[in-house]
Amino acid sequence: MDYIPITEKDEKEMLAAIGARTLDDLFADVPPSVILRNGLNLPKGISEPELRRFFNLMAKNNQPVSDRPCFLGAGLYYHELPAAVKAVVTRPEF
Repeated sequence: MDYIPITEKDEKEMLAAIGARTLDDLFADVPPSVILRNGLNLPKGISEPELRRFFNLMAKNNQPVSDRPCFLGAGLYYHELPAAVKAVVTRPEF
Protein backbone atom coordinates (compact mmCIF):
# COMPACT_ATOMS: atom_id res chain seq x y z
CA MET A 1 0.00 0.00 0.00
CA ASP A 2 1.33 3.40 -0.94
CA TYR A 3 1.64 6.20 1.60
CA ILE A 4 -0.69 9.03 0.64
CA PRO A 5 -0.36 12.08 2.87
CA ILE A 6 -3.52 13.94 3.82
CA THR A 7 -4.12 17.55 2.95
CA GLU A 8 -4.85 20.28 5.47
CA LYS A 9 -8.47 20.19 4.33
CA ASP A 10 -8.63 16.41 4.92
CA GLU A 11 -7.21 16.85 8.40
CA LYS A 12 -9.73 19.55 9.30
CA GLU A 13 -12.62 17.42 8.01
CA MET A 14 -11.47 14.40 10.02
CA LEU A 15 -11.02 16.45 13.19
CA ALA A 16 -14.46 18.01 12.73
CA ALA A 17 -16.00 14.54 12.27
CA ILE A 18 -14.76 13.47 15.71
CA GLY A 19 -15.36 16.82 17.40
CA ALA A 20 -11.74 17.94 17.85
CA ARG A 21 -10.35 21.35 16.89
CA THR A 22 -6.66 20.40 16.68
CA LEU A 23 -4.45 17.31 16.73
CA ASP A 24 -3.36 18.28 20.24
CA ASP A 25 -7.00 17.93 21.34
CA LEU A 26 -6.73 14.22 20.52
CA PHE A 27 -3.99 13.84 23.13
CA ALA A 28 -5.49 16.06 25.83
CA ASP A 29 -5.90 13.09 28.21
CA VAL A 30 -2.27 11.99 27.88
CA PRO A 31 -0.14 13.24 30.79
CA PRO A 32 2.48 15.79 29.61
CA SER A 33 5.20 13.82 31.40
CA VAL A 34 4.89 10.96 28.92
CA ILE A 35 4.67 13.01 25.72
CA LEU A 36 7.86 12.97 23.70
CA ARG A 37 8.72 16.56 22.75
CA ASN A 38 12.32 16.36 21.48
CA GLY A 39 12.19 13.33 19.19
CA LEU A 40 13.96 10.04 19.63
CA ASN A 41 17.68 9.71 20.15
CA LEU A 42 18.21 7.30 17.24
CA PRO A 43 21.35 6.61 15.22
CA LYS A 44 21.61 7.83 11.65
CA GLY A 45 19.68 5.69 9.16
CA ILE A 46 21.41 3.09 7.00
CA SER A 47 20.83 1.84 3.47
CA GLU A 48 18.84 -1.28 2.68
CA PRO A 49 21.94 -3.34 1.74
CA GLU A 50 23.61 -2.32 5.02
CA LEU A 51 20.47 -3.30 6.92
CA ARG A 52 20.35 -6.69 5.19
CA ARG A 53 24.00 -7.32 6.09
CA PHE A 54 23.29 -6.33 9.70
CA PHE A 55 20.34 -8.72 10.00
CA ASN A 56 22.22 -11.52 8.24
CA LEU A 57 25.01 -11.17 10.81
CA MET A 58 22.46 -11.25 13.62
CA ALA A 59 20.77 -14.30 12.08
CA LYS A 60 24.01 -16.27 12.24
CA ASN A 61 23.49 -16.39 16.01
CA ASN A 62 20.16 -18.17 15.60
CA GLN A 63 19.90 -21.89 16.16
CA PRO A 64 17.37 -23.84 14.11
CA VAL A 65 14.50 -25.35 16.04
CA SER A 66 15.32 -28.71 14.48
CA ASP A 67 18.61 -28.77 16.42
CA ARG A 68 17.08 -28.14 19.82
CA PRO A 69 14.05 -29.20 21.85
CA CYS A 70 11.00 -27.19 20.85
CA PHE A 71 8.29 -26.31 23.35
CA LEU A 72 6.04 -24.08 21.22
CA GLY A 73 3.01 -26.14 22.16
CA ALA A 74 -0.45 -26.36 20.65
CA GLY A 75 0.84 -28.76 18.02
CA LEU A 76 3.21 -26.15 16.61
CA TYR A 77 6.34 -28.19 16.91
CA TYR A 78 8.74 -29.81 14.48
CA HIS A 79 7.61 -33.21 13.30
CA GLU A 80 8.32 -35.49 10.36
CA LEU A 81 5.81 -35.86 7.56
CA PRO A 82 6.31 -38.44 4.85
CA ALA A 83 6.88 -36.88 1.42
CA ALA A 84 3.84 -38.73 0.09
CA VAL A 85 1.49 -36.74 2.37
CA LYS A 86 1.76 -33.55 0.31
CA ALA A 87 1.26 -35.48 -2.91
CA VAL A 88 -1.84 -37.19 -1.54
CA VAL A 89 -3.53 -34.16 0.06
CA THR A 90 -3.02 -31.98 -3.02
CA ARG A 91 -4.90 -34.42 -5.25
CA PRO A 92 -8.32 -32.97 -6.22
CA GLU A 93 -10.10 -36.27 -5.63
CA PHE A 94 -8.83 -36.53 -2.06
